[in-house]
Amino acid sequence: MANWSASVENATTTSLAISWQNLALLMRQRVLHYFVLIKSKSGGVMNGNIVSENTNFDVIRGLSTYTEYQISIVGVGENGTAYTGNELTAWTDEGGKLCHCVKK
Repeated sequence: MANWSASVENATTTSLAISWQNLALLMRQRVLHYFVLIKSKSGGVMNGNIVSENTNFDVIRGLSTYTEYQISIVGVGENGTAYTGNELTAWTDEGGKLCHCVKK
């Protein structure tokens, strides 16, 4: 569906928080549920969540540190039609500790 998109709201070393527009407003029909799919850079589906119709936010956990992922949101309307938003590219944060060392 044109003009339907999602965005990454927050990234940690092992998770990505994603939000999206309420698809029901664009479709003019009830959305039964959303599928949140995360893929590796090579395109293979790694994980997915199913969220309820009144949700427009999800957090994908258990990811690798400083890794690139592709994210797709698919909404399913009450007529059974699936609508896919624009695919996102996102990176998890880098890990490690910063050292503010002082030379003596």
